[in-house]
Order: sequence, then C-alpha cells, then structure tokens
Amino acid sequence: DETSSDRKIYWKSKDGTRGLVPQEGLSADCFCIAGEWLYYSARTAQYGAEAQSQIYRINLRTSQTEQVGSPFRGMMRNLYYFDNVQKIYGEYISSVVDPEDIHGAIAGVSVEKMGVVNDTTVRPKSEKSDMLELVMASENRIYCLYHRCTYDAASGKMTWTSTEPLEIAL
Repeated sequence: DETSSDRKIYWKSKDGTRGLVPQEGLSADCFCIAGEWLYYSARTAQYGAEAQSQIYRINLRTSQTEQVGSPFRGMMRNLYYFDNVQKIYGEYISSVVDPEDIHGAIAGVSVEKMGVVNDTTVRPKSEKSDMLELVMASENRIYCLYHRCTYDAASGKMTWTSTEPLEIAL
C-alpha cells in the first residue's frame, strides 16, 4: 500500500544485524545510493490523496542528514542514481487527487534542488492518466517508457494500459 505511514528504510549487515535508518518525514516513498550518500524522498504531509514531500540525504559513514532542495507537492515513485552521468533522476507524480488525470514526469535531483525535466516536445498528448518510467540516462538524453495507465485510489496501484518508448533530450 503506497499510502501506508509505516514505510521506512531499514539496513541489514552481512552478519544479520538489522536496524532502522534515521529518517525525516512521515514515510519514505523511495531511495537510491549515490557514493556515500543515501538519498530518499519522504512524505512530510498527507492531506487525503494529496501529499507534500521532501528529498533528504544521509551520509552512510557519518549518519549526517541534509535536506535536498525545497519541499514539493506530490511524491516520487522511484529514485535512480546513474553513475555514468553522476546524476539522480526520479519518477515524479505531482498529484493523485483525480485518478483519471495523473501525469507522472521525470525529475532531476541535485543537492540544491529537485526539478521536473521538460518533456513537452516529445510526450504524447493524453486525455487520461499517464506516467513516465525511467529506463536509463546518458549525458544528454533520458530514455523511458511512456505508459497510459489507470490508478486505483484505494490500493495506490497503477496499471499500464499501453506502453511505448520515449527519448527526452536534455
């Protein structure tokens, strides 16, 4: 259940010891590791189907926590670190209030900010819900799958109804 408030990030050592990673926010939606930092997106407020989120990073050696950029409306579905370009990208959803009108985008994440990648010149027009699923990134392109989808508000699940590849120039 993607709306569950008990979504946290845990660690486990090779000897079986387990623990909770120190975290901010109400719940963690996703995370990735970039070098010695664990980046994660956490919901900081929930108003029914509406959410406010913030990206944080934790130094894996010192446990120092930092806020990344400013709070934003919506949530991240996934975060990915691409070592080949030394960048983090995520699958961003600004709102799920209207299950018939959800539009997921790709966002770039840096220490200073989270910003949505401009896809208006290549994204197909849709009257219904659609999402972008990140596949890979290169120095000047993002490759993803464009999905037309349906959203079940009760379970928080998305179902793809059609899929096609999409390439976004940066």
